[in-house]
Order: sequence, then structure tokens, then C-alpha cells
Amino acid sequence: MPNPFNVAILVCDDLSQENADKFGSLSKRFSDLLYPASDRYKFTPYASHAGHLPKSPDRYDGYLITGSSADAFSDLDWVLSLGNFIAKAAKLRPIVGVCFGHQLLHHKLGGHVARAPYGWRIGTQSYSIKDCPDFIGTSADNFDLLASHQDQVLSPAPNSKILAYSPTCPVAMTTIDDNIFTIQPHPEFTPQIAASLYECRQERLGKELFTTAMASLNQPLSDNLVASWITSFFLNHHTQKQR
Repeated sequence: MPNPFNVAILVCDDLSQENADKFGSLSKRFSDLLYPASDRYKFTPYASHAGHLPKSPDRYDGYLITGSSADAFSDLDWVLSLGNFIAKAAKLRPIVGVCFGHQLLHHKLGGHVARAPYGWRIGTQSYSIKDCPDFIGTSADNFDLLASHQDQVLSPAPNSKILAYSPTCPVAMTTIDDNIFTIQPHPEFTPQIAASLYECRQERLGKELFTTAMASLNQPLSDNLVASWITSFFLNHHTQKQR
């Protein structure tokens, strides 16, 4: 059996205590999401939002950057430190970025991230696939995932390919060069986690948007499909490394 692929999960926020008690930590959400290939991975979480990072960007085989309530263009110390770290890691290792992670990678590598022109995107969102690299294949023309963001990538970083989009999120899933895979929505979210988050933000979201999002939570999700893409992306790089 090949050596496991060592992934550092760079955790950029905490779930509420209630959700953490019910569903596990944010790092556990990702390890559970990738569970079907768990024998191929070894996960190590770092509380990046608390200032904890690996000592060196070549310490792990790959990195996964989670979502966050912070802005990718924030001047918070931990965001700046994480941004500098992943800019170095991007030259050395495969990286997956989700939501905030997606935005931070584009921000640090030359793209433009700002408030979304359409405002908050929440609830189950549908995305169309426009480009299919090998690790995605041709298994689907679209996918549905839960979203929760008011910022988005307005201009992707140089050497990006836009893999998927929606009418209100033109840069929803990308690659940057051949070693970075980013996705705006949340494959790790369950409807229960999303509902709790939306309820906490109900006043900010407004009644109409909140009601529409909550009604969308019974729609089927493509979380397992997207998890298979993340696994294929990482393990393709692992196979290449071992040759």
C-alpha cells in the first residue's frame, strides 16, 4: 500500500459550539467528507485563525484551506500570515481552497476579491461545469452545493481556469496552474449546519433571502461528487510525486 498523502487542514474559523458538538469540528467535517478515501490520507489540522501554521510550506504533501467569516482581503494579522504562507506553499505543493480558501488563494496570487455585486449568496446553489480537467472527468454537467458568502472572486489569478460558474458567481470553481484547486461553495456543509449559520445571520441577510435559502435546504446536494474531485486532485499529485 502506498504511503498516505499527508494533508494539513488550515482551519480558518470555528463552528458554533452547538454545531461542533453535533457535527464535529470544521477539520473533522473535511476528514468526514473525504472519508471514502480515508486510508489514503493523513490529516493534521492547524488553527490558522489562531495564528498556528506549519513550520515550513514543504512540511506536508498538500494543504486544504477552509472557509471563514473573515474577508480574504482583510488586514487581520492571522489572515496576512496565512496568505504569506500559502503564497510560498503554492510554489511547492498541491492546495485545495474552499470558500474563504478559494478567495484567499486568488487574492494572494494576483486576482481580485471583493464584495459580491449580487450580495449574499446562501442556500443551495446550482453551478454549471465549463471545463473538466482529468481529476473531474466528464461525470456531470452541473452540481449543487450549499453556499454562504458575501465576497467572491471578481477577477481570477493569472494562470487560472474557470471550471464552473453560476449566473451570480462567475468564478465558482477554478484551478490555478496545475497544483491549486479552488471552490467557492461548501461541500463540507450539511443542511443542518447551513440552517444554524443562516439563523445566526438572519437579521443581516433579510427576511426574503433567509426564507428562500431555508426553503432550498431540502434539495439534493453534490457533496460526495465534489469530495471525489478533491480526492482525485490530491491523489493524482501524490501518484506523480511517488513516480
